[in-house]
Amino acid sequence: MSIATKPRIAIVGAGMAGLSAANRLIEACRTSDGSTPFDLVVVEASNRAGGRILSAEFHGENVESGATWIHGIEGSPIYAIAKQIGAMSDKSKPWEFMDGLPLATPAIAEGGSIVPPTVVAPMVSYYRHFVSAVQKQSQTEINLADGVEQHKIEELITDCRSLGDYLRKGLDKYLEEAAKKNQSQIPSPSAIIAELGPFSNGERSFGAPNWNLRSLQKAVFSTQYNLERCITAADGLDNVDLEAFGEYREFPGMQLPIPRGFSSVVNELVSKLPEGSIMFNARVERIEWCCDGSKPVLLKGPDIEADHVILTVSLGVLKSCIKGCKKNDVDSGKDEADGLSFGGFQPPLPSRKVDAISRLGFGVVDKVHMHFSSSVSDVPSIIFVFRKQQNSDCDDDCETGGIPCWMRKTYSMTPIHNNSRIVASWLAGKEAMQMESLSDQDVIRGMLNTLSAFGFNPAKDSDNAEDKMPVIDAVLRSKWATHPLFWGSYSYVPLGSSGEDIELLAEPLPYPEDQNKKPFQILFAGEATDRNYYSTTHAAFLSGVREANRLLKHYNLP
Repeated sequence: MSIATKPRIAIVGAGMAGLSAANRLIEACRTSDGSTPFDLVVVEASNRAGGRILSAEFHGENVESGATWIHGIEGSPIYAIAKQIGAMSDKSKPWEFMDGLPLATPAIAEGGSIVPPTVVAPMVSYYRHFVSAVQKQSQTEINLADGVEQHKIEELITDCRSLGDYLRKGLDKYLEEAAKKNQSQIPSPSAIIAELGPFSNGERSFGAPNWNLRSLQKAVFSTQYNLERCITAADGLDNVDLEAFGEYREFPGMQLPIPRGFSSVVNELVSKLPEGSIMFNARVERIEWCCDGSKPVLLKGPDIEADHVILTVSLGVLKSCIKGCKKNDVDSGKDEADGLSFGGFQPPLPSRKVDAISRLGFGVVDKVHMHFSSSVSDVPSIIFVFRKQQNSDCDDDCETGGIPCWMRKTYSMTPIHNNSRIVASWLAGKEAMQMESLSDQDVIRGMLNTLSAFGFNPAKDSDNAEDKMPVIDAVLRSKWATHPLFWGSYSYVPLGSSGEDIELLAEPLPYPEDQNKKPFQILFAGEATDRNYYSTTHAAFLSGVREANRLLKHYNLP
């Protein structure tokens, strides 16, 4: 159809979804004189583009406080852009994970002993095989865990509802099967414990704690559980729906960081938009829309009228405007910065949209980067094998063995590359939330106390005194759970929800049965609206393109 008057399209949010939608609309129909058939504006509440992509320079190195990985390079639009602009080959500064994942990191048991490979390797292999089995079941490609037959894995997938229950029962079955094997193929418990030698760091060594084989195996398994919490963003895997977890997909190929930083992709997308397209520091207080589409949408705050709004705010922000709905897994129910919160919709969203938003999960994952001063000879590199605590809940004042409770589900503390003095740890769920509430000094103290409990005391190693250089001289950490423009990190599908809720979230408003004159008043994009790629930057990118294409099709444009 021809367009006599330019329709106005407002995109709320200048993160990956909003920028990809804007670029798709501009590039699809830009004429030779640079004009477009749309009046387009991107409304961003903060003073920067990127959303949950937040690159930074920290002690001369490129680090990421938000998105870190391209999850598979074959077919990834993020990788394609990064490669095209030279961001993958720009190695002018050291960058996070430039050496890949730290595969040689030792697993250390609480107390300071190295866990032997004869324990670590089978347990990690078991875990990865079982996770792979779930995510490939729809393709009938089930990878077998050592010692557990295929039909038993299939039974577990059928019988269990949550990822946590599936992995826990799988572990029990694995240990049961291992115990039945010929003892000549399985090291005896006494041999394993004898092999559990002290972790030596310089001139210090620490004796083996009182572990038995079964508790050590389960503790090593728990390291993978702790890692999975950071991958899924769920506070606990018992709340991750197993069937929906099996629908999640990644692109084939390597998983890579971006040497120049993830923000380089954001900057490229911003540079392609007409000057002045993005309104920064423009907070939308409320969206007023018309159920039958007969009147324009009004964005209260910047007071913009639009024919169509592509809404790309986080799932946490959508949850924040629904009465009685927690913004994320660990929401305390208190708005710490209520003045910056999104006020919601007028009229309210339809019930099926509200229900989908309420059921879907929005988790918290934070990163802590620490710079170890030159007074420390060797920076720590540890996978934490914690003892199981009787009370698994994280209380504010909980501390056992010198380790703060908020550290007890941390997977590792490792340098961001082989020659770096910057060490990173990832925290998820309640532990991440508690970390956010602490001062930098309390975080440093908790990290150093944890290292000491694992046989690594950099303060002594550096001969540090109060009037000398500190062991950790700088900290950079994210606080996504309490950030009022996000209220968390990324989405997952919990028990009680399903992939269908993701599709319900992605449905435009008004619904077809309610449309009168102008459909698609509000279109929904963002990582939480992609059924197979949710939680990733490429999900956000693809969702923005999807909604832009929906409008282009509506106007019969290419």
